[in-house]
Amino acid sequence: MYKNLFHEEKAFQRETFFRRMQEYGFKNMGRMELFLWDLELFLQIQNILGDRIVLKGGAATQFYLPIEAQRTSVDIDMLFFGTEEEINKTLD
Repeated sequence: MYKNLFHEEKAFQRETFFRRMQEYGFKNMGRMELFLWDLELFLQIQNILGDRIVLKGGAATQFYLPIEAQRTSVDIDMLFFGTEEEINKTLD
């Protein structure tokens, strides 16, 4: 089921979320899971569009903050350096 994902199946298991909540002090398991899926979706899109798409905003900021200052994000902001035609061609 998880064979086409970038993250390992274990990353999506409740026990893993619970352990990470305990370890890093996160409070909301649902938001943690949504954030993981946001990152997974971004990696899938980046796999198709390459370095012409970059993560920005709150989701990207989390990679530069110390663990104790991190929070989960509920959306992903991306910039695409290309044209609408390139996106449509890629999706065909």
